[in-house]
Amino acid sequence: MFASMLMAVAIAAGPVSVQFEGPLKQGLTAIAERGGLNVIVVGDLAEPAQIHLTDVTAEEALETVAKVYGLEVTKQGKLYVLRRGAALAVPVAPVAPAVPEVPIAPKSAEAPAEVKQLLTELEKLEAEQERLQTETEKLQEEAERRDELKSDRDEKLQELAATKAEHAKAEERAKGQVTSAGKPVVIASGETVKDAVSYGGPITVESGARVKGDAVAFGGDVVLKDGSIVEGDAVSFGGRVLRDGNATVKGEEVSFGGSGMVSSMAAHAVKASNAVDLEKAEEHSGGLSLATFLVQFVVFFVFGFLLMVFAPQRMKGLESAVRSQPVLSGVVGFLALVLAMPLTIFLLLTLIGIPVAAVLWLALAFVVPMGLAAIANTVGTSMPLGRVRRTQAMVLALGLFVLLLVAQVPVLGPLMLSLAVCVSLGAVLRTRLGATPKGLPVMESVERLNA
Repeated sequence: MFASMLMAVAIAAGPVSVQFEGPLKQGLTAIAERGGLNVIVVGDLAEPAQIHLTDVTAEEALETVAKVYGLEVTKQGKLYVLRRGAALAVPVAPVAPAVPEVPIAPKSAEAPAEVKQLLTELEKLEAEQERLQTETEKLQEEAERRDELKSDRDEKLQELAATKAEHAKAEERAKGQVTSAGKPVVIASGETVKDAVSYGGPITVESGARVKGDAVAFGGDVVLKDGSIVEGDAVSFGGRVLRDGNATVKGEEVSFGGSGMVSSMAAHAVKASNAVDLEKAEEHSGGLSLATFLVQFVVFFVFGFLLMVFAPQRMKGLESAVRSQPVLSGVVGFLALVLAMPLTIFLLLTLIGIPVAAVLWLALAFVVPMGLAAIANTVGTSMPLGRVRRTQAMVLALGLFVLLLVAQVPVLGPLMLSLAVCVSLGAVLRTRLGATPKGLPVMESVERLNA
């Protein structure tokens, strides 16, 4: 509404152009209509007139024509009265008719001050609106740029986290033992690990890779590519040790995947460790379950081998205790088992001692296989192997095989196994988990026996 009024005022004050030829009264009327003026013409004023005006104000046009034709112009407010001489007898009261709508005309440089001020404010508002729109567009561009930078930063952080995880994994593999259950183990080119153990899959040592300890596969081959190095033993149960070109094994290459008894034992051990139906894998011979025998062999061998890898000194201490004083160790173990039963009943009755009783039997479940592994090492060391070089894996496997085979003998087997349990438990207690007491002789290492 305000803008419409402002434009109307601007049009009324603007210049007009009049091209007219005819009676004077009609010419004056044309000027009034073009300029939007309120004009009263008194008299006929029928004389001919030619009016040709361009870009002048309506007031100027009206006053000029009146002066040329000798008319008297009287202005009262916004009302113009034109007459010839004193012909007007009755005074004319001021009339304020509504301002008619006029066509849009260009803005005048000579507009009144109020109109100019309004136009100036309007221009300022338009300029301010343009400035705000420009700033809004800049803010939107900055927000889009920030989103892009944030997205790039998140991607870089993800890449950095993945890189750190890979480095950490590589460092962990280099510091410790690489173990896999049911999947192949691959030591990549240029990678160095301490030990490599696979249960139910092969081990592949790529060219330029290094295994500082042993590479042992249960149920798979040990594949050594050209230029790979294994500083310990390369052992395969149920498979073969395959060496290409200049692959180096500083220890022994042992394969339990050939023909005969050892091949059958390794193949069935792999099946049992991978949870194949034991009923289909059993081959009964005089009541002896081959699948059960192989499961026991695999479990005890893995447990004993890990102990030899991660706690070799304690295993040596246990073997020394078994070899030096087996009777004393057996008596200590027997007494410990006898005392364990009433102690367990007492702890269960006290209620508070139930967790202690649980820990006690969990400890027995750990230390007895530990002692049996030490006995198996002792038995395996004493077995004649001819010219075959003795390795830790071979000695342990041979000793376990003899112990488990003897345990299957009716009457004598359970008795011998019970005796072995007592000796192993007593050796563990006497040596405090293999921490050799002062004065107890230390077992000779496998390398010393081979010398």
